[in-house]
Amino acid sequence: MLTGGPGSVDRLDRRSAFAILDRLVHNAYRLELDGPSMRKIRAKKQDNAA
Repeated sequence: MLTGGPGSVDRLDRRSAFAILDRLVHNAYRLELDGPSMRKIRAKKQDNAA
């Protein structure tokens, strides 16, 4: 049960969001990708098809 004045739920939501993001970031793997951008490749294909 949440009690408190106005804004207490917002503070709790913010804390929860920070806690979730903290766990995600600290347990994440970083991947470095090489090669051409898929966006550029797809954009060229669309330009050539038009």
